[in-house]
Order: sequence, then C-alpha cells, then structure tokens
Amino acid sequence: TLIDDIHTVKPFDKVKKVAILTESFLPKVDGVVKTTYLTIRYLQETGRELLIFAPDIAVSEIGGSQVINLPSVSVPQAPETRMALPNPVVARHVESFQPDLIHLFSPAAMAVNGMAIGRHLNIPVIANYQTDLPGYSSQYGYPMLSEPINRWLRYIHNGCHLTLAPTRTIIRQLQAAGYHRVRHWGRGVNTVHFNPSHATPAMREKLLNGRDPNSLLCIFVGRLANEKRVDLLHEVAKLDGVALTIIGDGALREELEDLFADTDTYFTGYLIGDE
Repeated sequence: TLIDDIHTVKPFDKVKKVAILTESFLPKVDGVVKTTYLTIRYLQETGRELLIFAPDIAVSEIGGSQVINLPSVSVPQAPETRMALPNPVVARHVESFQPDLIHLFSPAAMAVNGMAIGRHLNIPVIANYQTDLPGYSSQYGYPMLSEPINRWLRYIHNGCHLTLAPTRTIIRQLQAAGYHRVRHWGRGVNTVHFNPSHATPAMREKLLNGRDPNSLLCIFVGRLANEKRVDLLHEVAKLDGVALTIIGDGALREELEDLFADTDTYFTGYLIGDE
C-alpha cells in the first residue's frame, strides 16, 4: 500500500472519477511511467474510479482500471518510445465516463485531447511538466524544433487549470517562458525500500561481475538515451580502482557498449523488483 490514514487527502474526497492521459506507459520503463503508475496506485487505493489513455503498446488493464490503447508512431532515434496521436475517441470516452478530474502526464501530442475536452465539458484539468522536450530536440540533433515545441507545450499547459512541476527551478524556467498557473509537486524516495541497510555482499558481488572486490563501485541507474549523457562517465570508467556498472537499458545501449569497450564497465540491463 502507498498510503495510510494520516496521508489521506481529505479536501479531494469529492474527486471520485479521474481520467488519466499518459504519453508513456507500461511496459516501457521511464520517469513518466513511474510517476503515472504510482499516481494510479494511489488513486486506486483511495477508492477512485479510473479511465486511462496510453499508446497502443501499453498494457490494456492495470489494477482493475481500463487502459484505452491509442494508435501511436515511433519516435526517431528512440525506437523504444511510441507517441500516441490526437484521436477523437478520447473525447467520446471521456464524455461517457464523466470524470471529476482529468490528469495529463507529460503532455506532448495525444494529451491535447484531454485539455480540449476538459475545457469543453468544464472539467478541471491538471498537467504534469516532466519531460524537457524542447531540450531533448537539441540533444537529438533538431535544435530548430526547440522553440516550436515549446510554443506547443505552452499552449497545452496554459489550456489546463494547473501545471505541476517537479522542482522550483523548473517552475521559474516555465514561468519565464510564459507558462501560467504552475505549482510545485515534489518527488520523494521511499526510504524504507531504498535504504543502505539492504546492502549485501551478494549484491555487491553481482554488480562487480568478477572485477576486483576492492574496487570503488560506481553505478549509473537510468534509461540509456542521448539526453542522459552516460558517455560522460567514460573517463570515470578508465580510472584505476573504479568499477563502473550501468543499470538500465534503451536505444543507446549498443552504442554505449562500443564506447566503453576499452574499459571493464558492466552493463546489467534492466533490474526490477527488490534488485
């Protein structure tokens, strides 16, 4: 369970039904998926009825809540990412569902439907700003798209009743770029699950993967993509006495394995569950 009585938010008791539009969802693994999944679990555990919209590679159901899969296209240079396109079926389903709240997770394309139908039906709409798409466009070699993407995202977010941002630095950046009604929704770490007390010699041995047991073990955990700049760890991996382990996967893995081939860096792929 994610909650207890002390953390139940009483002012939102009137919110019984929530429509969620997420640009990324399971089985894909990234920050947007994690935030969406934890929010869904919280809403389910507090008795809300959910209707979820996601790209067509997503699961069709989660925790008893229906996931409506929408046609999507692959994203150049990020084949593991699928972008669902705006689709009129969203409006039909939302109008039939009659939610008390619409929540957009990292809106980019399909989520504009949620903003539009929310305005049409006078339903409150909240949007998360979580992915720096204007910045990513430069990382992937399309800097000329940065400003058009920013204008498009500003249009979506300013059409919502509230935008939630993960840090106060990002809030200031968004406000400077013309975004309105931006509030802070901070992130936390489960200090029971992620705790040094769980460290074991067996896990250290696994992450060292046969390297010197006296090494300084350094790890990177995340998606292997251009914007993560994992390549900057190459110099670290070449230091004497350092054992670098890269945990995660993504479109850049093969390229990174070639880059780090002159070191003893260990790529684990995805680790899930207690690992």
